[in-house]
Amino acid sequence: MLNLSNHRLKSIKFITLTFFFATGTFALIVALTIFTPDAENYFNRIEFDREQWINWEETETTASLRWNMVHDLTTEHKLLGMTRSEVIELLGPPDDEFEIKGSIYYYLGMAGYGIDTGTLMIKFKDDTVIDYKVSHG
Repeated sequence: MLNLSNHRLKSIKFITLTFFFATGTFALIVALTIFTPDAENYFNRIEFDREQWINWEETETTASLRWNMVHDLTTEHKLLGMTRSEVIELLGPPDDEFEIKGSIYYYLGMAGYGIDTGTLMIKFKDDTVIDYKVSHG
């Protein structure tokens, strides 16, 4: 049977606790760094408003307006299956009639933190929405 001195046992416990505390602290810092922007975005969400979306002008006070609406837009207004004309009726014409390979794009403005911006890409096939993606940058 292993017989460790009381001093040695306390040292092992101290080292073990220090290791777990240090790795736990590191994991917490990493998690906060990664998830804080998403949590911020979660609490800034607002209901989609067609008129505000269409008439939006990016200013210092409205820089994140579209970004804050996009979650409600994509969950409450089923974009998949909409026709191109239905999308344009809902969101207005795409920014500068910007279209690449059957997809149209809407600039979302500031993503609510840092210098990050967002874009809503809506992909069509045979004039019907088959996919959409909200991206950073």
